[in-house]
Amino acid sequence: MKFWIGCIFCGLSVIGTCGAPPSEAWTLRSVQGETIHVEALVLQDGTLSGSRIVSGKRENWQAPLLSVSLMARSLIDERLLWEIGQLDIKNFQVRGYPFRECPERFQLQVHLPRSSRVMIRTLTGREMRNRPGDLALMIKQHQVHATLPQMSRNPGDIKGRLENPVLSRLAFPESEQENVKLVLFVDRKQKSLRMQLDDTDSLTWDISTDPKKKASDFWVWFEPQGEDVRIIKTRLMTWNVPDPVASHPEADPEHDVLLLRNGDQLPGTLLSIKGNTVSWKTTEEVTLPVPLDRVLLIQPMARTPSSGQEENGTESP
Repeated sequence: MKFWIGCIFCGLSVIGTCGAPPSEAWTLRSVQGETIHVEALVLQDGTLSGSRIVSGKRENWQAPLLSVSLMARSLIDERLLWEIGQLDIKNFQVRGYPFRECPERFQLQVHLPRSSRVMIRTLTGREMRNRPGDLALMIKQHQVHATLPQMSRNPGDIKGRLENPVLSRLAFPESEQENVKLVLFVDRKQKSLRMQLDDTDSLTWDISTDPKKKASDFWVWFEPQGEDVRIIKTRLMTWNVPDPVASHPEADPEHDVLLLRNGDQLPGTLLSIKGNTVSWKTTEEVTLPVPLDRVLLIQPMARTPSSGQEENGTESP
């Protein structure tokens, strides 16, 4: 017979808003639909270059402009809100934590050994009342099996909501590191939840929020599966990186499109990105230096590859 021990901690305290200051970053979408985050982006002679985090390590990144269909600029504002240190959880024990007064967009980071066997459940915008949660993550055999256990009965609750649970599987990225970082990005406004492993490619799901409950509440549970589990670190942080897939200008087959933070759209040609300036040629053949802090998004038009250029992004040695 299986015994369950529920340990619910309701008094988790805020430890401050420490962390590094926001850094300049771009969220890029490739023509194949891949989404990556690049810092210190430079465009020169039709080639994009910068740096990105891969398996916990910073690496140089490079790709031709023709391989990118969307470029969203933002500030990665990662301020620490709450932190739970090392957790040693025995088998058959359930540990649950409420995060109160969460911002509209936040990220939950969980660091744990790659050999872990544990179920992680989350619940957004409701009180815990024997509900299975928004997302259940079963971690075993160096993989994450993700399930949406609770579907909305109201078809209008979430656009495109499926009637049956969704099961996805994502393998851990290859790495020599003993621990893996699992991050959940929650966006209440867009009603989306995205999972990322070791800062690599990710999976995205819809979530529902109950308007009758506090939309700022967020719960997470840890449930070992067959053995004791050590959670290295759990952190709740702010998250301010726009998703370029969510909304962007209509594609212009003849021009690049520059979207400014005030909502203005400017068709033309992207010439270069360097330092704090975007060099932009208007349709009237006027070259403008556009300050980077005014730029929200750039949508390059489809370009024809020239000889010697590849469509896929590469990491320079």
